[in-house]
Amino acid sequence: MPEDFEKKYSSTRVTKACIEVRCHMPSCLQLNGKLFGNYKHHTTLKGLIGISPGGDITFISQLYKGNISDREIVARSGFLDLPFKDNDSVIADKGFTIQDLLPLEF
Repeated sequence: MPEDFEKKYSSTRVTKACIEVRCHMPSCLQLNGKLFGNYKHHTTLKGLIGISPGGDITFISQLYKGNISDREIVARSGFLDLPFKDNDSVIADKGFTIQDLLPLEF
């Protein structure tokens, strides 16, 4: 862990973010609607990625249809089943409201 980061966030185990990957627009209108992501305003696939404070990729979820919420990806991806310890913390951007899904109290 970088020294400056460790001073402020020593209990951080992982930084997480959802990513969106653009994909071709399918000819099926029903599938097209499920793949349409509001953030990119295009048909996308979304996934969750976890990065350690040292910069290593520690978690990659499967890809989901673009209209799924970041919260739902966290719930479905298996991220919450990782072996966290009582003092571990997870960093995410402010729009990532999943505190009630986490097994530990903050």
